[in-house]
Amino acid sequence: MKFIDNGAFTSVYGKTLVGGNIINGKDVSTDTSEKVISRNPNDTQDIVGQFPLSREKDVLEALRVAQEKFPMWKNTPAP
Repeated sequence: MKFIDNGAFTSVYGKTLVGGNIINGKDVSTDTSEKVISRNPNDTQDIVGQFPLSREKDVLEALRVAQEKFPMWKNTPAP
């Protein structure tokens, strides 16, 4: 993840979060330039985050990895 300078959010925090897909601990690019924009509900001109619009193949890969890792993860104690 990274941050960019943008909009009214900059006046408070100085940055906009730019996220990505993380699957199996790796930053995975998607084959689209489409983004999901997250806006401040109090000021809809204020973009606080943007994330890639995941495709079906991205979701299926994330689910596959999650199912594979679940047996090990379920035994991890809470902090």
